[in-house]
Amino acid sequence: MTPKSQRALHWLGSSLAISGVFFLASRLHEYWASLNFSSFTPSTWASIAALSIIYGGANVLLALAWRCLLQQFGVHVPALWAIRTYGISQLAKYLPGNIFHLAGRHAIGMSVGLPSGALAKSILWELCLITLAGATCGILGLSQIIPSLTQIELLVLFLAAGILEWTILKKLFGNHCATAFFQLLCFLAISGLVFVAISAKLSTTSELGTYHILTLCGAYILAWLIGMITPGAPAGVGVRELVLLLLVKGMLTEPDLLVAVLTGRIVTVSGDFIYFLSSLALNRSKTGIK
Repeated sequence: MTPKSQRALHWLGSSLAISGVFFLASRLHEYWASLNFSSFTPSTWASIAALSIIYGGANVLLALAWRCLLQQFGVHVPALWAIRTYGISQLAKYLPGNIFHLAGRHAIGMSVGLPSGALAKSILWELCLITLAGATCGILGLSQIIPSLTQIELLVLFLAAGILEWTILKKLFGNHCATAFFQLLCFLAISGLVFVAISAKLSTTSELGTYHILTLCGAYILAWLIGMITPGAPAGVGVRELVLLLLVKGMLTEPDLLVAVLTGRIVTVSGDFIYFLSSLALNRSKTGIK
């Protein structure tokens, strides 16, 4: 690849990231305008800020999983480069089409000389593994279908399925693939628990019982997964919220649920932006690839 082509690909990836920033800002403004913040206390704001940082930090797991999948196909890149590249390109998922973050990451990878085939395979495997991880986490929401299941039974089923899948992936495809699956599973679990924390903090008319914690976590991850795989929905906007409202109906009153859903989106958008800014702050020359 010529230096001119590499520069063009780098600018393509960067342009998609910048476009994502603008779309993200418009979405954040939309959610912000939909909420009545008069009831939010300083403690609530502190919790929202802390959860945004936690969610943003959890995105590093996605980058490390992608790095493992690149290694699966013989491409070895430094962890800091993977974290920076993933963070810079990730905001493009807010662009209509829901594919531009993938295209941006692919372009940035090619701009530094990584093979196109390995990049494409790593992204395809990432989508497959995160779908599997999301379906696994969805086990936690089974009590909505089978009310007789206890929290312990849900947790045992989830752990058993995760361990079985990890073992099969390791045996069939090796350590890199199995490690990537584990990292994706951890990211989704953290995301679900962040939403549970939001719901518990903001609930004013509903009491979020212990029994609902795992179910709510599983329902949120299933809604996230459906939003992710829906063609044309940028970052699952709208789809995730609709599915979540249907899945967790009855656990929280409708007003509490709507506030939690909107605040949850603000937390995830803010977390993505925090990760983006942190990625920009990483010195490109120190990531190992120029």
